[in-house]
Amino acid sequence: MKLTQHYNLKVSKKESVLLLETMKEAAQLWNALIDIRIEKFAKKEKIDATILQKLVQGKFNVHSDTMIALCQRMHANILTTTQNIKIQNRIKDETKRKKVEYPYIKKDMVTLTLKKRQVLKNNYLALSKKLYIKIPDEIDLSKTNLIHITYLNNKFTIFITETREEKRSVETGNSMGVDLGEINSIAYIDTQGSKGVISGREIRAIKRFRNNQHYNLRQKLKLCKKDSKRHKKLVKARNKLSHKSKNKLKNSYHCVTKKFMKVCEDKKIDSIYVGNCSGVGQNHRTRTRSGQRQNRSQFACGELMDQLEYKSILLGIKYKDRSEAWSTQTCPRCGHRYHPSSRIYSCPECGWTGHRDIVGAFNTLRYEKPSLNISILEGDVQFEYPFKSSSKLKKENKNREKVSKIYAGDTQIISGGLPPVIATVASGDAKTHLGISAL
Repeated sequence: MKLTQHYNLKVSKKESVLLLETMKEAAQLWNALIDIRIEKFAKKEKIDATILQKLVQGKFNVHSDTMIALCQRMHANILTTTQNIKIQNRIKDETKRKKVEYPYIKKDMVTLTLKKRQVLKNNYLALSKKLYIKIPDEIDLSKTNLIHITYLNNKFTIFITETREEKRSVETGNSMGVDLGEINSIAYIDTQGSKGVISGREIRAIKRFRNNQHYNLRQKLKLCKKDSKRHKKLVKARNKLSHKSKNKLKNSYHCVTKKFMKVCEDKKIDSIYVGNCSGVGQNHRTRTRSGQRQNRSQFACGELMDQLEYKSILLGIKYKDRSEAWSTQTCPRCGHRYHPSSRIYSCPECGWTGHRDIVGAFNTLRYEKPSLNISILEGDVQFEYPFKSSSKLKKENKNREKVSKIYAGDTQIISGGLPPVIATVASGDAKTHLGISAL
């Protein structure tokens, strides 16, 4: 399986100048390929990667592998545009057709594409016959197939593509159903009855902070004159906020999926079935509030599913996704459908109660395993927090430890598919409940 990792490339001033010169030289090569494409299309001649290589070879101070990669990129762009044009021509209504054009924009700088042959000893990269740069030893280039170097926001970023061996799938007979959500990122249940919820409240907090800050910056930008010093300063702050929040969210999704895959390894899961909620938020403009529409549109279902898919393949676990329609609204006992208004699912027909997200994961799993028994829903739900605990969480944990020490020996966990609530049993028949909710 091919995986791509990216790193911030820290180079010296001389090496940064060499990289920029090579990118500008590669841009001239790309512009020449565009001119060749226009001439060939005017004469109605065929274009191939080998034909482009022969016409450009030896004219630019670029490594031969970089030249071949740019020619292959141009040929691939031409093939994809021809396919898209055919698809658009099939649409009968001309107003609904999208305009598709062949590559024609000329560039000042181009992303450098380097191949395995350009990796030399001691982590050196050959940009051309006489230009070499040193890559930090922290970045391992020994297993790379392709290398891409980009320049954005005065920073160099290196993308390394490498192949990793996939583990062989072993059938253990234990499968798992998964329900994705905004507050609870992942809710899972397996065929043996172990179930849990991985919290995603940190992800929601990052999004809320970003949205509020973006709103404040938009209000300030309205009062500024365009291209003024203050306007440029605010635009720079907005871009910095977007970049920082994007990195935080990407790390948070990784933490959530990493925690879930560790659970799968511990439980020896051989296949997982994920409810695909990619259509959430569409065609609901008249029935939902603006805040709910924003939350649904910003819900990164695809990002979670992509990470779960490639991580499960690396571990040798079978992955399958299906529509999650009616999964959290269908009673697992009687099959009655209704929309629950809270995290607790309480069926109005048969009276069965349980955790709403666990019900969705159970129905997703039962679609693939129809012989599942409803008895696996009984028991405690394990709540997990995949992020580093903040100061507030540390205080909550200390309070919980104090309570458990005071009432040692008299504590119980009330189960039944609901979040665990600690209850203390006093003498006699009276019971006092402590309001300590799960994460």
